[in-house]
Parts: sequence; structure tokens; C-alpha cells
Amino acid sequence: MIQRKHRNIILTILVTYTSLIIFFMFFGFGRSTIDGRQEYIFNLIPTGIPLQLPYFGLPQETFNFTLWLFDFGNFAAFIPFGIFIPLFFRYNFIQFIVLFCSSIFILETLQTLTFLGSFDINDVIVNTLGATVGFFAYKIGIRSNNILKKIVITGVTTVILSIGVLVVADVFNPSPSVIALHKLTESQSNLVEDNNFSSFEVADENINPKLNVYSSKGENFNQYTYQLEGKYTQLSGFVGIPDDINDYQGSVVISVDGKERMNQSYSKDIPPSPPGYFTIGLENANELKITFNDSNILLWDVTLLEF
Repeated sequence: MIQRKHRNIILTILVTYTSLIIFFMFFGFGRSTIDGRQEYIFNLIPTGIPLQLPYFGLPQETFNFTLWLFDFGNFAAFIPFGIFIPLFFRYNFIQFIVLFCSSIFILETLQTLTFLGSFDINDVIVNTLGATVGFFAYKIGIRSNNILKKIVITGVTTVILSIGVLVVADVFNPSPSVIALHKLTESQSNLVEDNNFSSFEVADENINPKLNVYSSKGENFNQYTYQLEGKYTQLSGFVGIPDDINDYQGSVVISVDGKERMNQSYSKDIPPSPPGYFTIGLENANELKITFNDSNILLWDVTLLEF
């Protein structure tokens, strides 16, 4: 009876945690409003493991902590699956990894088909590494006969293995450079705010830009154009509309080589949403355009990833 009770608790935790992960994969970080595109995006060729040690103290342009935290979250968030799935189902590693990878492939595909994300094989690899760390931490911790020791050993092993993964990825991955977008020359000489930032609030969250701020500058139409020359692999940044704006409408569109990759739209009928974090793949892209249409939307801390 006690064993059954414990299994019910484990199952409840597993179902609840899985539901939270699915929610964030499909609706978190403003996904439902950020991706207005109508094309499927797949990245089926691994370009490296987007993990590294955190280099605190370096300039924002050299080490983007927000980007690092986002990538590390893709790893750490899946560690619990490596613990709770074998704890409940008693799977060996092969059974577990087949189930996990199959589930992730399905979820990544659904993200793409619903235009709430993209299929990225790099994400699949990082998610799987996290689950693998959890699995082996569980297998080491379960050897103890004391419940408290099992928990402590599993936790300590998880930390050690996670650090090991970050070290290996940091050593063997090509070292990327994070470059603030405004450092590139804008084709139309359209100036970007890159100093003396004023803080603002988005959905009651205080925002303090560190690198740059892109806006319509009060115009009905404003466009920024950059020549990338195929040098960059990813564009990332934040998007939102300040709380003190009365005219809560308009859109900002990001196009890569003439193809729309992000369309963030607002209207008076839609309540304010939290700041959104976006990433856009730029493999071999030559031209980037950011277009503001009758909008008070802001983009800030927009960066490029260069290998």
C-alpha cells in the first residue's frame, strides 16, 4: 500500500511537471504572440551544443547572460525526467532514451506545425543531455538504502554531471561571439538608441535595456536593414510594448533574406502581455530587415551570434 501511495505521488509529480514543460514549450515567453509567421522552420543539421560555462564579469556583448540562461534552461529543465520516469516505470537506459527522444521529436514537430516554435535538432540534443544527466544521477543515488541519502546523492551527482557537461561543451564547441546588432552598419543610416537608456515597464515588469533599443521613433513606418554576409547563426532579443503607451497597437516584422520570420502584432482588443524573448536562425543569411508598422512596440538587447 505504501509503495502504491509513493507511486501515485511520483506519477502526480511527473504529470504536473510534464504539463508545465509543455505549457512553456508552446505558450511560454510570449510564443503565441511572437511568431506570426506562416512557414515551417526546421533545423535538422547539428551546429554544436549551445551550452557553455557562465563567464560572469565579461561585457554584455561578449557574454549574454540571458541567452546563456535560456540555453541552460533547455538543459536543466529536462533533468527531472531522467529521475522520475525510470523511478516510476523502472526503465533501463535504452528504454528510457528511446521514449524520451521520441516524445521530444513529437513535441518539436508540433511546435513547428502550430507556428509556436521551430524544430531545432540542437534543442533536441540539449534536452536529451539533461534527461541523461538525470537518469545517471538517479541510478547512482538509488543505490543507497536511506531515502535522505538517496536524495542528497542524486542531487550532488546531478550538479557534478551538469558541470561536467558544461565543461565538455565549452571545450569542444566552437567559441561563439555575441555581437550587439547596432554594431553593424545599418544600410539606411537609421540610428539606433545605444546609450543613456530609460527604464520602462512591460506588463508591470521593470525593463532596463543594456545594449540597444529599436523602435518606430514615432513614425508610422520605420525600417532597419543590415547586411549579414552569411556570418551569423542566430538573432535574439526581447520584444514588448511599454505600459504607459495609450495607443496599444501596430506590428514589428523581422525578415531574413526577404522571408518573414517573426511578426509581433498588438491591438487594442488584446490585453498587455509580458516581455517576449525571441531567437531566429540565420544560417547563411545575407540580409536582415526589422520593420515597424504604425507601432509603439520596442525591441531591446538585440544581438547576433557569430561562430
